[in-house]
Amino acid sequence: MAGRGERDCVSLRDGARRLDTNNIMALRTLVEAMRRELEKNPSTPEISTNSWCVAGRAAAAAEFDLLVVDETPELAEALDRRFRKEGFMVRRAATASEALAAADRITPDVLLVDVALKDGEGHDVVRAVRSASAGDQVLVIATSGHNTFTDRIESARSGADVYFEKPLDMEVLCGRIQEVAAAGRAATRVLCVSDDPNHSPRVRNALEPAGFEITLCENTDHCEAMLASIRPDAVLLDVRRSKVSALELTRYLRLDSRYEMLPIILLTDDGDLKARIEMARAGADECLIKPAAPQLLIETLRNRVARARTVVGQLRRDGLTRALTMSEFTDRVEREITRLVREPNRTAALVMIDVDHLKQVNEQYGHPTGDRVLRALSTVVRRLLRKSDLMGRYGGEEYAVFLDRIDETNAQRVSEKLLAEFSRLKHRTEDGREFQVTFSAGIAMFQNRMDVSGWIVAADKALYTAKSSGRARVMMA
Repeated sequence: MAGRGERDCVSLRDGARRLDTNNIMALRTLVEAMRRELEKNPSTPEISTNSWCVAGRAAAAAEFDLLVVDETPELAEALDRRFRKEGFMVRRAATASEALAAADRITPDVLLVDVALKDGEGHDVVRAVRSASAGDQVLVIATSGHNTFTDRIESARSGADVYFEKPLDMEVLCGRIQEVAAAGRAATRVLCVSDDPNHSPRVRNALEPAGFEITLCENTDHCEAMLASIRPDAVLLDVRRSKVSALELTRYLRLDSRYEMLPIILLTDDGDLKARIEMARAGADECLIKPAAPQLLIETLRNRVARARTVVGQLRRDGLTRALTMSEFTDRVEREITRLVREPNRTAALVMIDVDHLKQVNEQYGHPTGDRVLRALSTVVRRLLRKSDLMGRYGGEEYAVFLDRIDETNAQRVSEKLLAEFSRLKHRTEDGREFQVTFSAGIAMFQNRMDVSGWIVAADKALYTAKSSGRARVMMA
């Protein structure tokens, strides 16, 4: 009964179908039983009729908590549809007072708040969340329909991390939320290169309780091997007596393109301005005087790592569609091929997708409309893929999709489902006209001794067959 009731509630909420009389009567019976149960337990917290969350998912069990403070429910509903399968809990508050109560019950991982609310300002909600325990760990996204200097400066003053103008770009917004969720699940790895046996334990004792994974390197000769082994998110250099100085190590790291974006923080006894200028010139991100206050060290690392992750994440993704860039996609597929070779019973497919007649769309309706078509395809693909799958933009109107642990039949089925969903979408021009678009796709299953380029060529040949056979279809290599 409960499972069917939950499915019916979700169907009603999403507008997926209408319920018949029997369904409605069953739901009424369920709601009445729930009301009687709540009356028996007066200690049960009161739930506002304006609050909204996924049916059947308890807050304590949620993997990631997103609190949306907005007068209209559409934004929270859209975010829930997007993140439901990833285990996110999306809660909604329509007013400042509801938001404060919701944040007091559970501190959210992300607070998405409109700066203008009926009973107050979103800035007050941000300040309250920031002042709470663990409030400094919340990603705060402020939104505004006015985009004035006052809104932006007040958002900065209250403690917002990001500011979005309405109407929101959902792809950019969701991408930022996903980055924060991924960072929250991953431990921050720090390589501490230190020849000071008295200070390195202090660093470990300060950082490990704050959630950092510390690896100590006491010999600079081992630095390169340890960098390759643990792939740290940041490096702390506390080197004074080794044959290689901290300044030289910094320059050495910056010579390697792999470490261009790696945060490097120097710990030094030397407060001399000239020496610190030299360290900055060598490429150090921060230079802290020992003994650095633990909280200063923690916040410096958090800030530098978060910024590096954001920048690297942007570089690895196509700016328009948020799909992986082709270089990042091929790098990841190469790693997957290594695993496929080690596991001969594991299967995978590569799908090449090309939007049909996109050039005509651009010529007839304009490039901004064509860009929206590409973003829409990216959204459809991302919504149907699993976490282990990958999507990259191959160039122009072409995408590449890696489907993990899938056989030929299911690869065909998934690709055809993508085509069906995308073909049903109605795209809108700048002047309000509607039109629909299809795509063609080619699939190649992984074969032993294939490399990335050979696999792409095989899928591309199948794509060419699909296009030459009339488009709007999926062909297997």
